[in-house]
Amino acid sequence: MTALQEGYGVSLYIRGQETDRIQTLKEYALQADVEIKYLDNELAYKHKARNILLAAAAPKSVNLLSWLRNVPDSVQVVILDRIQDPYNVGAIVRSAVFFSFDLVILSQKQSAKVSNAVIYASSGAAYHIPVMSVGNLLQTIHLLKQYQFCVYGTDVEGTPLQECRIDKRYAVIIGNEQSGIRSQVRQTCDSFLSIQATTRMTSLNASVAAGIFFYALHNKTI
Repeated sequence: MTALQEGYGVSLYIRGQETDRIQTLKEYALQADVEIKYLDNELAYKHKARNILLAAAAPKSVNLLSWLRNVPDSVQVVILDRIQDPYNVGAIVRSAVFFSFDLVILSQKQSAKVSNAVIYASSGAAYHIPVMSVGNLLQTIHLLKQYQFCVYGTDVEGTPLQECRIDKRYAVIIGNEQSGIRSQVRQTCDSFLSIQATTRMTSLNASVAAGIFFYALHNKTI
């Protein structure tokens, strides 16, 4: 539904009983001038759909240099370094939107692509924030720093969140599910943040940890 509301819908495929949900989707589609078609068995099987399938355009991206030239003094960026599970990427994007981040940057190599799975896991949040993939993450981080971004890495050995002072213009890096942030990327970080564990567990799922970092950072910068 988010893709329809935000103007990304191309075609809406439906079949079966006219439920309230289908009627609402049809109304959105008509308002957005989106073509409504019948969902046949072949298409439903191919896309693992039941009664509803939406063909939608990809989420928006940005030209980073143009974007940087027009950002306000207070701006927050998420950088994902080799997050490989699309459901983690989607969940992180959803949390980024919830906590008012402005941009999500993905490394192209060894990372999940912006796909249907990512959009689904984000519950449509990928249509509410620019999400861009970059071939050279190190170069991208250096460009952010040229525009006075403070770059925070996340690491179990970092400074506990509650002890940190956060700049208004910053980027926070979430590393790979298993190995964390690459050594070359770590060298670009101005400092490292951590979540203090209260049990014997020393780590969290990447998307869960990201949500906690975003919540704490949001509260420190509002």
